[in-house]
Amino acid sequence: MKATGRLFLQHLAGELWKDRFRVLLVALGVAWGTLSLAVLIGFGTEVVRRMHQVARNSGPAWLRFQAGATSKAFQGFPAGRLMWLELRDGPAMQASVAEIDRVCMEFSSGSGNPIRYRDRELLIPLSGVEPEFHQVRNFPVVPGGRRLHALDFRERRRVIFLGDRLRQRLFGSEAAVGKWVDLWGFPFLVIGVLQPRATINNYNGEDRDKALIPATTFQDLRGWRYPNFCLVQPLPGMESQQVVQEVYRWLGKKRGFDPNDRLAYSLYNHVETIQQVDSMVATSQRLNMVIGLFALLVALAGVANCLGLIMEEGRRESAVLLALGAPPGWLVALRIGQSLTMTWAGGALGLVAAQFVLALAARLPLEGDAREYLGTPRLDLLTAALLWVVLGATAVAFSWKPARRAAAVPPMTWIGKEE
Repeated sequence: MKATGRLFLQHLAGELWKDRFRVLLVALGVAWGTLSLAVLIGFGTEVVRRMHQVARNSGPAWLRFQAGATSKAFQGFPAGRLMWLELRDGPAMQASVAEIDRVCMEFSSGSGNPIRYRDRELLIPLSGVEPEFHQVRNFPVVPGGRRLHALDFRERRRVIFLGDRLRQRLFGSEAAVGKWVDLWGFPFLVIGVLQPRATINNYNGEDRDKALIPATTFQDLRGWRYPNFCLVQPLPGMESQQVVQEVYRWLGKKRGFDPNDRLAYSLYNHVETIQQVDSMVATSQRLNMVIGLFALLVALAGVANCLGLIMEEGRRESAVLLALGAPPGWLVALRIGQSLTMTWAGGALGLVAAQFVLALAARLPLEGDAREYLGTPRLDLLTAALLWVVLGATAVAFSWKPARRAAAVPPMTWIGKEE
């Protein structure tokens, strides 16, 4: 048995060495196809994961309502009436709409608000918010600071929370928490700084450039009565459209307009944005996989073609082996072994090259938020092993039928064809 196995391996090595240049070209083709597919899998998987996270960095699920004007006449009221929001709407809405987890009102004052620290003065976007804002919009805090809380709101404290880039522009390398800044000429204590994070949703300025103060303090500072936005966070697992309908029904009853009049209060649905981003990224990944699989199949077709040529050119040797008593299964195993060797050698080379390319991409110096979106592409060992097994199974599938057909031909038929 050992002698037979050794003879088989020697014959297999001899066959491959005899056609070494052809085998090398085929193996390189498989390596290129494997490299393409593995890199696409590595990049695609990481980009999907990162985009999934980035889409939720602005908050996992929330709706933003903004007062507008009615477009329909309703119960004797004409179209064109201006709508509004009030701070007291938040608690009343949350108490009345069972599908709501949190409600937060927000004043938003563009980007013309002067803030100064020592000799540095900037014009910044400013928001006056309620304590729930941090949870609804997912504003994480750099360790050492804190969020705005209920006491800040109730006591109308002059405290301020800074975006990470605003802190950098205002304080440079200095620590910001515990320092005093002037906002509209009034002193404010810095209580916290936003942790850096990439987002796909910003409004009235980027989160990283904003400053947050308590909504009640904002009213004292600017004299505004009506908030710009109402942020609503549905209960976990609740369909966003159901919550939207209930909020419009509540607002319509309170303000006296048709709940189906969606221009009375404009809506931004972040839940749907997340779903759209997930769908687009997943579709892009599937397209990349199809392209990579096509490249790999082309390379495997080259394996089948090369194996066919080897069998055609070696038909006399095969006939001699069969005539000397070699079982047909031995010849089938020989051809499948040639196919597996070419495929696995090329696959291993392609996987090693893919790991190198992905490691190089992970170390590229990227500007801005590019790294947040790209992440650190990699190919885990389980995926690589699975891909290698699939390559082997495909090689066997490509070579099995031709090898069986060749082994079934009577030896004298092969020899008789020789000139």
